[in-house]
Amino acid sequence: MQEPAGLPLQVSLGVLRGAHASRRAEALRRLALGPRAVPEEVDTTGPVELVLLAVKDRAARCYLLETGKTITLRATGIWRAAPGQVLTLRADKCWRWSGHPYISGEIERVRTDAAALKLTPLKLNEKGVWDPKEHEWGEEGELLEDWARPIVAWGPRPMFEMEQILPGSDPADFASGSRAAHSGP
Repeated sequence: MQEPAGLPLQVSLGVLRGAHASRRAEALRRLALGPRAVPEEVDTTGPVELVLLAVKDRAARCYLLETGKTITLRATGIWRAAPGQVLTLRADKCWRWSGHPYISGEIERVRTDAAALKLTPLKLNEKGVWDPKEHEWGEEGELLEDWARPIVAWGPRPMFEMEQILPGSDPADFASGSRAAHSGP
């Protein structure tokens, strides 16, 4: 079955019907998740580092930091971590059930580690000079609030705008965002 022309992938999946649609949706889900881990290849003798992708009630979808392959984690306390964080796990067991790889153990450490995730830093674009005296701090005629006084006293300073990422701008790749300079409202 062909994807309707001109429709984003998310919309076209909702249009499809029947068994073909469920097989196609499953294939696309697997593509989005990437390759699955092979339990026999996971070294459970030392710490295992996982990147948390999604948290459910009693399990979490993760990928192995070393290989990038997906695996389901069964551990207590997973709800304390947030997607994107790196978990260090003392693994008890790694197995396969109904074709899905699982790992269990004790979470020893949870951290946010941009370097480990190999994230590309967002760019800063210089936007001139900002003078807080020219900024509107409330209604005209009102006195300046106590918290704003040190900001104004500091004087003019360089102004920057962070590069914006627009999630979902590439329908063929829902996980990525397109980098674009924000032009403002």
